[in-house]
Amino acid sequence: MPLQEAFLDDRNHLDDVNVVFLQRNDEVKRTMLPSEIRTMRQVQAAFCRAFNLSMAYLQQAYVRIYIQEPRGQLFYELDDPM
Repeated sequence: MPLQEAFLDDRNHLDDVNVVFLQRNDEVKRTMLPSEIRTMRQVQAAFCRAFNLSMAYLQQAYVRIYIQEPRGQLFYELDDPM
């Protein structure tokens, strides 16, 4: 496959994902999420993969996931609407 075609295939694949930065305490990991996130479990699964955590840990009542405003000033708790 010519290089230009490979680049276009990669770019089309990247249209289907979002690069996000996940933070746990002082550790930050870059990962990719599907462009359409529909459940909190999908977000939790990303944390499990990035930080080698168990789903059971993330589902404990005291564990919270926050989303940061693009300007980085405010954080909001992420709730599962379902």
